[in-house]
Amino acid sequence: MDKARFVIFITVLLLPVFAFTQSVENERKAIQKMIIDGYIEGVFLKGDTTLIKANWHEACDIVYFEPKSKTLMKGSAVEYFAGYFEKKPGPFNENITYVFKDIQITGYAAVATVDIYNKDKSKQIYTDYLCLYKFEDGWKIVTKIYYGYPRE
Repeated sequence: MDKARFVIFITVLLLPVFAFTQSVENERKAIQKMIIDGYIEGVFLKGDTTLIKANWHEACDIVYFEPKSKTLMKGSAVEYFAGYFEKKPGPFNENITYVFKDIQITGYAAVATVDIYNKDKSKQIYTDYLCLYKFEDGWKIVTKIYYGYPRE
């Protein structure tokens, strides 16, 4: 096989791998944008229920573990945030920043790990584990669990 045919053969062989990698990267970017819009901006920085409702599935639960009492609690995320921001309009905490630690995608399901820090990153506030599904209108958060770091 001459050199030109070999290059064409390898290119055709690797094209599906490249396309798959690009597809996963596009999905990862879409998930990051949705989390920034619906969680970081919607909850922390703006307190905007419109952003929350657009990016959190209406059936989404927040599950919270209370370590002292060993109690597991859960509730509707959209209802919780809507109620919270109706009573107290404005940002939840605009002095934060975030880091995407990991995003795992399998077909129409994904899990994102997001670390929330104070603005100068000197103290970590939360580690969030967000479960997502992809719907016709895009990715939505369907469950949230988190760890809240001890406050001093």
